Amino acid sequence: MKSRRYCRIFFAAKSLCTAKWMIRAFAIGLAVATIRPIIGFFATSRFTGLTPNEYFGTAFWIGFVLHLIAAEAWIHWTRSQTAGMRVEVRVNS
Repeated sequence: MKSRRYCRIFFAAKSLCTAKWMIRAFAIGLAVATIRPIIGFFATSRFTGLTPNEYFGTAFWIGFVLHLIAAEAWIHWTRSQTAGMRVEVRVNS
């Protein structure tokens, strides 16, 4: 039954890797939703003096970069808290 033990260890490690990509994907989804209010701010603000061609790119950069930084900070912060923890897999024989 060693194969079961190795499978459980593999899936425990794989779920940690999957969680990182799920956090990044969620951040991309939030970035898309955040771009609209940023565009609205630029479109209604007369102080920027930007044309729509200029502020669309700026809004995309602001939205994606803010969420990318937040997602990576969350991943590294939670990884540093769980770095000392060991994943223990019990196998019923």
